[in-house]
Amino acid sequence: MGLRLQGLADAVWGVLPPCRATAAAGREVRGDGAACDQAGWEFRLLGAPDAVLVRNVRWLAG
Repeated sequence: MGLRLQGLADAVWGVLPPCRATAAAGREVRGDGAACDQAGWEFRLLGAPDAVLVRNVRWLAG
């Protein structure tokens, strides 16, 4: 999954929690990075969000 935020130096942020870090996921991340390089975008890989933050956002969302 990726997120592209305009106005922030054309960056794509990928999210890969450590529990899903497999060899196949690594190949996918490298492919995403290569595609971003070709488009002239920056690729940033993030880990899992903080569990407390996720619970708070879910509670706020109803």
